[in-house]
Amino acid sequence: MSHGVIDLGDVSADRHPLSGGTGRRRPAPYRPLLGVLAVVLAGLTGGAVHRGPPAPPTVIGAQLRDAMMVTDDRVFVVGDGQTVSAYALPDGRLLHRFQVDLPGTIFVVSETGPALLVSGQVDAGGAEATVAVAPGTDLVLWRRPARLLRVSRPAGLALLREQRPAGGADWHGVDVATGAVRWTAREPDRGFITLAGPTGEFPRLLVSVTESGSTEVRDAVTGVVVTRATVRMPHRQTDGGLPFWPLDDLLLVGDGGGTTAYTLPGLVRLWRSPEDLSTHWVQADCPGLCLLGWQGGLRVLDPATGALRWSHQRWTYVSQVGAYLVAGDEAGPQSQRRLYVVDPRTGRVHGDLGRWQMLGNPRADGTVLGIRPQSPGDEVRYALLDPAAGTIRLLGLAAPVTGDCQATPHALVCRRIDASIGIWRLG
Repeated sequence: MSHGVIDLGDVSADRHPLSGGTGRRRPAPYRPLLGVLAVVLAGLTGGAVHRGPPAPPTVIGAQLRDAMMVTDDRVFVVGDGQTVSAYALPDGRLLHRFQVDLPGTIFVVSETGPALLVSGQVDAGGAEATVAVAPGTDLVLWRRPARLLRVSRPAGLALLREQRPAGGADWHGVDVATGAVRWTAREPDRGFITLAGPTGEFPRLLVSVTESGSTEVRDAVTGVVVTRATVRMPHRQTDGGLPFWPLDDLLLVGDGGGTTAYTLPGLVRLWRSPEDLSTHWVQADCPGLCLLGWQGGLRVLDPATGALRWSHQRWTYVSQVGAYLVAGDEAGPQSQRRLYVVDPRTGRVHGDLGRWQMLGNPRADGTVLGIRPQSPGDEVRYALLDPAAGTIRLLGLAAPVTGDCQATPHALVCRRIDASIGIWRLG
């Protein structure tokens, strides 16, 4: 893919990319000219073509005070009296409506087979609870005084975190159907537990560590401790944090002199790097090890050796989409920020995707949804960005919306200016 600019914002039906000359010329035949213009426009937009008008959105009624939560295949609307309505995606069909006894803020709603799980506050003091309800009914299957963190549908398991009255927390693996506790892990008094695995998914492992470096690695489904070891830990930072990053198969521990990598789950010391982990955070969805500086800048390490592959001070965020990184920076106003296609092996810029914002997770075909709010106004363009091909497929215009939009594999879901919810199907 050659380096080029792909920006649909300046191409419209009432503007011609070609201007006429000053001399008199014989008029060209009308139909052949249309064919030539179509080819030119396709070339100017990097192959980005609007393929017919999109279907009108499906609209779900909602009030301004109602909360909206979106998963890959559901939209949940939390209304008055803590009434939860579940709608299917992408068609917007009402599936269930039920009430739940959680008078405070609801954090998350998740539907998984035999139960709908709702997690939120119980009172103004911050106490939390998770309630499981039988789909299509108000029947409470079980209730626990803990916050829902993740759900594994294949394992029928909910991961909950319960605050202890004296401080600290207990982590539980709970059977979704019955509420029975399959396993419990107690958080160390002078330490913490954290998750290892792909961002947003059910973790593969739980890693428990103390200030002294005593570390346990636990299987997140079975709760079995698979490894115990002591790793070298730095002195606690003044803000109370520790530069400690578990990934899918690596554990990174920083100290004043650099970073040490251990394998997961085995906790075998793998390599030592001079990189200062305390000044960076680790981007999980990235080929290699992507370290983003708190003040900007990206450093990409080889995960097998810790060697620096390349670095660039410009990038402040990156995401892997197919075989490439899509990178950007925070310079300038939001409406002027651009996305670039970057080779993850070399850092070389392959293309400029223009002034789009990525929304949602990358799709299986190597594309990602991009949105572009129109300013001024209440409209959002949406398109499929393909970094590998260097193309943008314009899908449509969502309007009138507030800009509160979320993407799923098959739909764009946005709050509309009247507080209702619009669902636009993706091609």
